[in-house]
Amino acid sequence: MRFHWFLPTTGDGTAVRNSTVRLGAGGVTAAHRPATTAYLAQVARAAEAAGFDAALTPTGAGCPDPWITCAALARHTDTLRFLVAFRPGFVLPTLAAQQARTFQEVSDGRLLLNIVTGGDPVEQRAYGDTLGHDERYARTDEFLAVLRRSFAGGSFDFRGDHYTVQGWGDLPLEPAPEIYFGGASPAAERVAARRADSYLMWGEPPAMIAERVRRVRAAAAAQGRSPRFGVRLHVITRDTADEAWREAARLLEGMGADRVAAMEEYYARMDSTGQARMNALRTRGLTGDVHALEVSPNLWAGVGLVREGAGTALVGDHDQVAERLREYRAAGADEFILSGWPHLEEAYRVGEHVLPRLAAAPGAPADPAAPTAPRRRREGPSRRRALGLRVLSVGGLLLLWWAVARAQVWPPVVLPPPGAVWAQAVATSTEGYSGHTLGEHLLTSLRRILVGSAWGTLGGVLLGLLIGLVPAVRAMLGPLVTFVRTLPPLAYLSLLVIWFGIGEEPKIWLLVVASLPPVAVATADAVRGVDPDHLNAARSLGARPWQQALWVVLPHSLPEISTGVRIAVGVAYTSVVAAETVNGVPGIGGMIREAQRFNHTDVVILGLIVIGLSGLLIDRLLVTLDRTVAPWRGRT
Repeated sequence: MRFHWFLPTTGDGTAVRNSTVRLGAGGVTAAHRPATTAYLAQVARAAEAAGFDAALTPTGAGCPDPWITCAALARHTDTLRFLVAFRPGFVLPTLAAQQARTFQEVSDGRLLLNIVTGGDPVEQRAYGDTLGHDERYARTDEFLAVLRRSFAGGSFDFRGDHYTVQGWGDLPLEPAPEIYFGGASPAAERVAARRADSYLMWGEPPAMIAERVRRVRAAAAAQGRSPRFGVRLHVITRDTADEAWREAARLLEGMGADRVAAMEEYYARMDSTGQARMNALRTRGLTGDVHALEVSPNLWAGVGLVREGAGTALVGDHDQVAERLREYRAAGADEFILSGWPHLEEAYRVGEHVLPRLAAAPGAPADPAAPTAPRRRREGPSRRRALGLRVLSVGGLLLLWWAVARAQVWPPVVLPPPGAVWAQAVATSTEGYSGHTLGEHLLTSLRRILVGSAWGTLGGVLLGLLIGLVPAVRAMLGPLVTFVRTLPPLAYLSLLVIWFGIGEEPKIWLLVVASLPPVAVATADAVRGVDPDHLNAARSLGARPWQQALWVVLPHSLPEISTGVRIAVGVAYTSVVAAETVNGVPGIGGMIREAQRFNHTDVVILGLIVIGLSGLLIDRLLVTLDRTVAPWRGRT
């Protein structure tokens, strides 16, 4: 079995919300948690950590564009796939193939497609689409035919009632995204049998699901196909059944009569067979009895009173919910798209308490997508291509250098050949230059960078905390930090030499002053970005100011502080050459300065190469350190 989660792109909270429409009725659209990119990234990372394979995004006039939203979230996750929903009538299939190819490139092959034909004629006409119900599905059938042909690669033509393609051609798309498709009408089932990799159904009772599975499976088998089948459900799972039903009752209490009436009016204008089947499950409207809407064991239809689309939830203790999912599996379902309110907390709850019960079920069929272990990040073709391009660019640069030096466009004293620089690297490493070996020069420079940037980082963090937390300090010292940050290191090197002489002190102080402002600015910005709700929650639990700073402000700020440290070390590394121009031997900058005095260009170039390579290594080490000390980056 495969399990997916849902991304609440219209907002989240502790009440049932709409997913695709904005009706404006009292309480329908008020978000307790706005769907910012930062919050959706938290939900996506929670789903990934909980063991879900993919996350579904909705599509409609009332929610953000799924393509852009998922592309933004892909950088915050490693293995989670994105089930991007879109309307086939609003974009050409060849353009959709191009979009899919681009998404696969930027996400390392983590795209799935959910084709939504549309079931609200009013919304369709608002978009500019005037086709009737069955015509829309006929267009979807042609759309998927062209889309799949585009994925296969090569040049082709297509002529249909809705699309005409002449001479489209491209390389095969690997991996081609799987096609998810839903719809309960006969027209939809015909398309599913011909085109879908996975046929999706909203959460009807298992017996009704089994009937639909048998019908579509037979139609697909007649065409030599065997699609998977998925069910879309909400979940209210708790340690005990009583707790779960109390939560359902709480959700029901939040559904005012105005919300229910607004949704009934909305349902009346739709021509969706699937929505009609959802509505038919509710034989009773808004009542005070939560169990009156239990349409099958543990299957509660109360969600559909105020939410379009999937309108049922599994309610019960963890064992009951797992058992109901097994019943759907027995009815023919292979995949499940689950959700709950709030989506962040419920992703962890379902992942920790329900999915392990299903993974450990006796006799459960093995599935490579089952959430028993995290999937490894795909080594996509884009990453291999990027590595190849890097190797090619370095090799090309060396070849160009060798060719220009060989042609003696400039004399060797101006541009020595690569071989001469390599020979100088060997000689400097063994015999030394200016009385010290290359390793001694490098280690001395690295020691200065480490000491200077360490003190600069410490001072920057403390100063940034004060600037971010104390308005008076921000008013007094904020402009001063900005002033110092804009000064180039050489501007105050001479002053430091006057103050501290030509020994080690001015070099260290130069690196301290150069590295402090980036850390201070990053820390101050991160501190000011702490969610006030988190601080209020800490205060309500009795946290003192120092505890708030230690357990709320610092963890929130650490990813940005880490970024500031990377920038600071980079600034210190570029400043060390300037610092070592005055009595800088041993040191890479001092070595370069000495070589420049005697026109030893090969030594100058060697020093530049050593600085660049060691800088790359240091930056990689800082990136690794960042992932170690702030693994929650993108989830706060």
